[in-house]
Amino acid sequence: MIDLRFYFKFFLVLTGIIIIGSLILPEKISFFSFVPQKILANKENEFTLLLIGKSGEGYIGGENTDSLIIAHLVLDKQSKIYLIPIPRDLVVFDKNNNLTKINQLYALKEIDTLLQKASAYSGLEIKNYFVYDLHFILGLAETLGGIEVKLDQPVIDAASFYTIYPGKRILKGDDLELVLRSRYYPEGDFQRIKNQMAVIEGFKNKFLNLSWSDKIKILKFVLANRHHWQTNLNQETIYFLLNKSQEVREAKIKVILLTTREKFLKSGYFTIGNTEGVYGIYPSLGIDDYNSIQNYILAELKSD
Repeated sequence: MIDLRFYFKFFLVLTGIIIIGSLILPEKISFFSFVPQKILANKENEFTLLLIGKSGEGYIGGENTDSLIIAHLVLDKQSKIYLIPIPRDLVVFDKNNNLTKINQLYALKEIDTLLQKASAYSGLEIKNYFVYDLHFILGLAETLGGIEVKLDQPVIDAASFYTIYPGKRILKGDDLELVLRSRYYPEGDFQRIKNQMAVIEGFKNKFLNLSWSDKIKILKFVLANRHHWQTNLNQETIYFLLNKSQEVREAKIKVILLTTREKFLKSGYFTIGNTEGVYGIYPSLGIDDYNSIQNYILAELKSD
């Protein structure tokens, strides 16, 4: 018999993490680099999860990951949740030492490689993941009756020129999908990441003020849409999160976003597979050399 109370608590905590945690200019490539990365193991009250968002069934390239966000939880008396987005255009070496984009690793069924790259990028030990598709996020917003999102730039559909103007907007359905997926900005994918962070904030605000009836609706939705998400979280980890549910709820959020402006990342054009001139992002020190990025992220973690 299914223990509904257990699943109820688990999905509320997990959905909270997802919501809180889920919820670029050409230069010549200078050199490739193979540098061993230093990985910082999680401490007793820390937990790190890779949130993997994909478009899903019905979309071209639906298994490619549109969103990669590292959620690092420090759950003590002054709890914090650090969100570290990884650019989807980041160029990496796959397990066969071939160039690819990090957003293609999941589609290539290289989840272990993806976790290794996320660990190398951040300097954090990442063993756990949660994968969700667009149907899951849009359905969740619909179940909640829409979410309030504050946009700092207009969001424009490149085909129809339909525009969502800056300011506070209640988003769901097609409008929410446009905000999550549009990349047509001077900053390209980095502005899309910022919009995703605004959506996360909207989800968080909604989630923390749910009535019991809304919580039950969410649980029913999550259980009914099991084929739209997957995770490798084990029972021990689930119980750890359940025991820390109050700390998760009270945690302050900090976003650590690196762009080409900070000089940690560069952009250029690559030959990937049989395709030439593929646009991508790479570390300033060289492909797969994340030492300066790690140092910056770890300094941000220690500064609070």
